[in-house]
Amino acid sequence: MSAKRTGEAMQGTPHKSEDPLHAAQSKARHLDFPHESHFSLFTSTSISTSTVKTLYSRWENQANWSRFASLAFAGLPSILRFPVSTLVRRLVRKQLAGQKTGRHSFETVLRLSDRAFDALSVQLGSKRYLFSDEKPSSIDASAFAHLSNILYVALPDDRLRELLSTKANLVKYCERMRRDVFPERVV
Repeated sequence: MSAKRTGEAMQGTPHKSEDPLHAAQSKARHLDFPHESHFSLFTSTSISTSTVKTLYSRWENQANWSRFASLAFAGLPSILRFPVSTLVRRLVRKQLAGQKTGRHSFETVLRLSDRAFDALSVQLGSKRYLFSDEKPSSIDASAFAHLSNILYVALPDDRLRELLSTKANLVKYCERMRRDVFPERVV
């Protein structure tokens, strides 16, 4: 790694090849409010739990799997795509089953996701960000990474996105975060 790149990494500038969640969390490390610690932990846990449901919609839902696999494994040589995607899918499905999410029907996952969206929508209310109107926190970066992954990635079975789209304040929140905090990211 070059000295310039090392300096950038130490300043929290995400590398272009990083995934959106890691980039969002890296960029937002300096944004935390000291008073949010307990509620922040609760919110972060809730967001992470809803992420498992997003994974479910991509890895377990057969209608979405084909589209997701074609995107996720496009960089592999064609001869390796099927065996590698099958192996990785098996591993992810095993992890989902271990977390008990893989044991649910997609309808149950949708109901649980809707409850998580409701909770985030209530927390956000009419504020610009989850904890204030002034500046976003690392929880905002994490929430945006997860919500934008649902909102901006079209899949054949889009019921999860349809549920999120009913929360007008969360949709506006994602648009605001995308425009104001992560303008260099094309989602």
